[in-house]
Amino acid sequence: YTIGASWLGIYEAGPGRVDALLWAAGQGGEFAGDDHRAAAGIVEVGYQMPKWPWKPWLRTGVNVASGDGDPGDGTHETFFNLLPTNHLYYGFADQLALQNLINPFLQVKLAPHAKLGLNFFVHWFQLMQRDDARYAGTGAFDRNSFGYTAQNTAGQSDVGVEYDAVATVALHRTTTLELGFSWIDGGDVFRTRP
Repeated sequence: YTIGASWLGIYEAGPGRVDALLWAAGQGGEFAGDDHRAAAGIVEVGYQMPKWPWKPWLRTGVNVASGDGDPGDGTHETFFNLLPTNHLYYGFADQLALQNLINPFLQVKLAPHAKLGLNFFVHWFQLMQRDDARYAGTGAFDRNSFGYTAQNTAGQSDVGVEYDAVATVALHRTTTLELGFSWIDGGDVFRTRP
């Protein structure tokens, strides 16, 4: 089972608005025959200037999800992100799920035209527990696939830094075109080992 809470606030401040988000979830129950206890949380804060040219919006925050420091102890402690939307929140390259993760980020959004949005991200990725795995995937999508992969980390925790640049063009009120570029400067988790 999963239980959680969230809070969102937007406040006028100077020439713009401050926005803030807090989200937390805890899990318990059974996972593959082990006791399951896990948690995840998100803290984000931003500053929007909608009256300025290009309407700049600067955001920062951190996403965290527990990992399992001792996979053989009979207690599963990796947060299980059941049906995630990773692409929007943990990098457009889709290399990570919200499992065993520490992800501070910076984001700048610009709107140079009513039909054009620009979005720039920098994500720093670390694993919460180096003895767990690096998880990727989008969750269960049919009866035969669990929808996640788990990469052995060989005791490493530095996943790396991801840079994203995305342009969104509103072609019509029902059609949007999104063009993007992602680059990952892989850390020790991705390094080839002899």
